[in-house]
Amino acid sequence: RPSLGQVASLGSLYDAKSDAFVPLSLVDKTLPQGAVKTTRDMSTKFKYSETDSFKHKFGAFGVDAELGASFLAGLVEVTGSARYLSEIRTSELLMQSSLRCSITTVHEKFDFAVGDPDLGLVVDVSHSRVATHVVAGITWGASCVIAAKRPVTSSDDRNQIADMMAVQLNCLQCAAIGAQAPSYTGGEPVDRSLEVTVYSDVPSDDGFEPTDLKNAKTFLMNMPKYIASTNNGKGIPLLYTLVPLSTLRHVRGLNVNKDIVPERISLACLIKSINLFDQLQAFQRQMYDYHRRIRAHPAAIPPQHLQNVIIVLETMDASECEFKANFADALKDVRARRAVSSRLWDFLDEMQNRILSAKYSQSFTSFGGKMDLVDLAIKKGARYVGKNGPNLDTVLLENNHDDAYIMYLTNDLPGGPDAWREAKAELSELLHDGPQNSMVIVVDCEATHELPGKVRFIQMRKGQVIIEDVVEHRKSLMSSCIMRYNTAALDRDMTSKPLQRRALNIPCPWEPCADGAPQSWICSVCYCMVEYAHVDKHLYCECGACPFDQWEYRCKDPKHGRSWVKYDGTKLLPLLKSLEPCEELNILILGETGVGKSTWINAFINFLTYGSLQEALSVDTVKWKTLCSFQTQVVEQGRFIQKQVTIGTSTSENEDPSGQLATRETMVDEVSIGNVRVRLIDTTSLGDTRGVDQDKKNIAEVLSVLQNYNCPHNFLFLLKPNESHLTASSRFCIEQLLTHLNRTATGNIAFGFTNTRGSNFKPGDTFAPLEKLLRQHEGAKVDLHEQNVYCFDSESFRFLAAHKKGIDMGFPEVNARSWERSVAECKRLVKHFQEI
Repeated sequence: RPSLGQVASLGSLYDAKSDAFVPLSLVDKTLPQGAVKTTRDMSTKFKYSETDSFKHKFGAFGVDAELGASFLAGLVEVTGSARYLSEIRTSELLMQSSLRCSITTVHEKFDFAVGDPDLGLVVDVSHSRVATHVVAGITWGASCVIAAKRPVTSSDDRNQIADMMAVQLNCLQCAAIGAQAPSYTGGEPVDRSLEVTVYSDVPSDDGFEPTDLKNAKTFLMNMPKYIASTNNGKGIPLLYTLVPLSTLRHVRGLNVNKDIVPERISLACLIKSINLFDQLQAFQRQMYDYHRRIRAHPAAIPPQHLQNVIIVLETMDASECEFKANFADALKDVRARRAVSSRLWDFLDEMQNRILSAKYSQSFTSFGGKMDLVDLAIKKGARYVGKNGPNLDTVLLENNHDDAYIMYLTNDLPGGPDAWREAKAELSELLHDGPQNSMVIVVDCEATHELPGKVRFIQMRKGQVIIEDVVEHRKSLMSSCIMRYNTAALDRDMTSKPLQRRALNIPCPWEPCADGAPQSWICSVCYCMVEYAHVDKHLYCECGACPFDQWEYRCKDPKHGRSWVKYDGTKLLPLLKSLEPCEELNILILGETGVGKSTWINAFINFLTYGSLQEALSVDTVKWKTLCSFQTQVVEQGRFIQKQVTIGTSTSENEDPSGQLATRETMVDEVSIGNVRVRLIDTTSLGDTRGVDQDKKNIAEVLSVLQNYNCPHNFLFLLKPNESHLTASSRFCIEQLLTHLNRTATGNIAFGFTNTRGSNFKPGDTFAPLEKLLRQHEGAKVDLHEQNVYCFDSESFRFLAAHKKGIDMGFPEVNARSWERSVAECKRLVKHFQEI
């Protein structure tokens, strides 16, 4: 048994039930001549421990599970180098390792068979229950433990630090034995941040206590000298050889009480108790760290939460004391056969459930994820708006950039820690990949009294919200190849683009994902197609113009990851010069407010992307180009509940008094369908609430937009089916369109009917008044034929959009058939316009 600093002599009695020496001796000081055999045993052993868990500490000292359990129960007092066993690390932000040096000098062995059987025996053990063993041997010497601590952060490479600490402690070992120190591949292993403590069985000559590696090395090399001056060079007891008293029945003929043999506890039970104490220590370190951390974040943590954590810490300390006391009682009772071993198992299970349950530990660390996010934001240069600081409006006034990304946080996120990790990852990605000319702001809703119920992430540009859900938008970009420009090289004043531009269709510059296949690319800021102009060697998007060699690329291949890669200019320019002009198709979308233009545009893109509804449901996000919103109802507990479904974001949509979304400015959305560039020109909604004069201005704006494109224009007028009378705004729009177009352009007009599932994919009642209006027009002649009439069903797209928001609208088979019919109509429309 390791002495652990406890002193006993040959013949001393020992009680294995409590793992303690009894202040009695089996023999008197007059031992038979020749009964003690002394053997010189000069040896030095080292044991390195990479952690300070009880398991590793016990291993370094040779403490078995029985003695380890007794120590943890408080039954064993330790002194000297064994004081290291009692040292408790109070933070997970400290790494600790140790080196134990054990030097032996002599071994003494007491032979009970030597001499007169009655000589020297002074204790009658025939009825004694105070002892179970007797000391039959002592190994002398001394040991010391050099413990090294180092502070770490959550971002440090702990494996690398552990390797470095191991090398430095091994260097001490090599110095002590005169060997060559090992090499370290991680660089120079000198770490001034190490805090060193030496626990020794023998003191130094001058009482010096080392606190760094240099002085610890000196102390270790002087250990033989310190031992030589202790107890005539023997040192102190290191190990005791304990012999059961029952064996003396055969050696000395003693009559030993048979009941003194302790009950052996299973190794599995003892190991569980040690592991439980290690888990308890780890949990306490986490709670202490959490307490220190929330005190350092007063702007983000409610005061009541801090008080709750303090109460938990006090309760936890009291529970540990109770745990140790009850564990000691159970341990002694089982060993003394006063209780069955199941009592110990039951006790350990109870304490594990009480102290270390996941629910108990997580319920009081709920703000860990929030503090992680706030720390990341501040470290990466984002602004944090919390308690006792500037408000959001003040921070926005300090923004010198066009864009601002604002993340709104609430204390309680649905999803718990996983939701916070996801929010942190989203913020980290934005701070790493986001546009350089932008400000990122994290707003604590507890301070602003705005409670969104979830993490809400928006993007503003020049004071206006342009993206309502940045996370959803960025997810949609994962299916696209994106590129970003050098902000310093961007010309934002380039208002007119060269007409002869060619869509960027080149491979990714990163070799692992460059399979040679050209890819289409969009801008990471404006999300528009990037085009190359030969005339000035610039790449164009809606942000402006930037030289071709001032861009970085990230393709959609999963192998590419989140890194940005730049092209070699000498390789890129030939690719740009060889770009083929793509076929262009302009489709002007017209219709009155409420007809569903924005929904139709998003549906059109998805219909031509996914051939079936099942295929569209299998991807993570819905493709969109403009904001669309609709309401549906679900039944919950017998009641109809109104649900709003919103897809996409835009600032060009405003609500009219009836709640309808109305487009207030003409938007151009470009999509690639095969090798055709389709421009969907989303016009201002007709029937403007500001009057007929505003409608006339809107028509003029539409015509001015068309002048920017030199390819033929196609016109799609959207109407609702089953309208027995055309509204005044619809009549006005059609008449204005026919008035401004010459006769040759009337062949470019088509009529699209939305939501025609109810009219069996026909125009329904709207056909008659529309045909009458067209016949009445004295100018351009337009007839209604199959080639210029198209019937769609946006309901199947709404089914998809609602499904992505967790809302089930029902009738999947009907919507699947409707989707296939709409896909066919969209393809027929594109083919018709191409053939004109």
